[in-house]
Amino acid sequence: MTSSTISATTTADAVAMVLDADRLSELLELPVRADRLRVKPGVSVLVSLTERSTGLTAGWARLLWPVSHSKAVQAERLAASLGLAQPPVTRPLDDVLLLQCGEVLTDPKLAEPLAQAMGLGVLSAWDTRDVLRYNPSRRLILRDGSAVLRLRTRCRRAVRRRPPPPVRAPPGPPVSSTLQAVAGCEGRVSIQQWCGDTNLADLYADNADGPATAQGPSGGHQSRGGADGRAALLRRAAASGARRPAAASASHASGAG
Repeated sequence: MTSSTISATTTADAVAMVLDADRLSELLELPVRADRLRVKPGVSVLVSLTERSTGLTAGWARLLWPVSHSKAVQAERLAASLGLAQPPVTRPLDDVLLLQCGEVLTDPKLAEPLAQAMGLGVLSAWDTRDVLRYNPSRRLILRDGSAVLRLRTRCRRAVRRRPPPPVRAPPGPPVSSTLQAVAGCEGRVSIQQWCGDTNLADLYADNADGPATAQGPSGGHQSRGGADGRAALLRRAAASGARRPAAASASHASGAG
């Protein structure tokens, strides 16, 4: 990190600083920008970091006022207890604020659920390209092969009241071992089947003037090309999804319920 300091003793100043991509990059010595932001006035400002060149998740950073300086030590101790190779980096910005940052693996609230999921075999090796969504100290959604994993900092209230319904696990390990491993995560992990990555609007964008054919429920329906054809395809896709809520929910496997 550089020797630059700020006098962001007010919440407004702190938020303005982290939203300034150039200044944030200078302080962290990384070409990043803030993505998701969590503000506790006079306590902390927490952001997820995104690489400016690739758009990939780069980790997290937070500014801590004196009332929350102890949280920086707690995050460092947690990383050490989990055996993480790169613990969070902490340094003072001035006489008031601390700046702390780290990789997603060291997230103050998600580090433990992540380590637990990997230890139980629910989550295999992953990198930033697998991150679908990251809300710091709240939740992390990852693609793991043919599955999508959602990790939370705490289990939902419903988990404590009723057991999960029977569900179908995605391809991979045997169903029983997959569900047992998810259940072992104490309601902080759920798993769903990856449902594809094609946008129908993009699929036919390059063929606006050509014929477009799609099969409907009967297998023989044809649609006209161009914008009208694309619109019809999108309407049928939406209608098909609306008619099959049970199939969509059946692909959800969660130890959390």
